Amino acid sequence: MATTYQCFLCRGTIDITSDDAMVVNVHRRISEDEWGDDWFVDAAKDTFRFCSQAHLAEYMERFPLPPPNGGVDDDDEMSFGDWVGCLALALLLLALLAGAVYGLVGLVSRLT
Repeated sequence: MATTYQCFLCRGTIDITSDDAMVVNVHRRISEDEWGDDWFVDAAKDTFRFCSQAHLAEYMERFPLPPPNGGVDDDDEMSFGDWVGCLALALLLLALLAGAVYGLVGLVSRLT
């Protein structure tokens, strides 16, 4: 079953095959290095669907944008769980490296 979309203004079903139909994304909280890009990874995004450009213009004139949702988390600090996870991963990698070195030394000693 095909998905149908409603216009944010008139709540009518949007004909997605029409050239008038549009999806509008509003990006906020864009990181400084992404301002020149066409693709935003860290931005908070709101998506709006309209059946025509006239409805987009009327909606944006009549209604304020909702508060930003999601987006960049300003807290770049690692939690205790993050530290424990990183430590466990480092210990696992160190054990694998030690096992590989031990195996290589054993192989070389048998061949000589």
